[in-house]
Amino acid sequence: EGSEPGEGSPAPGTAQQPRVHA
Repeated sequence: EGSEPGEGSPAPGTAQQPRVHA
């Protein structure tokens, strides 16, 4: 988890960048 862009809910900005929640 963390390598997928927009994982869970496509947040503004997170849809392009992979969310770092590791």
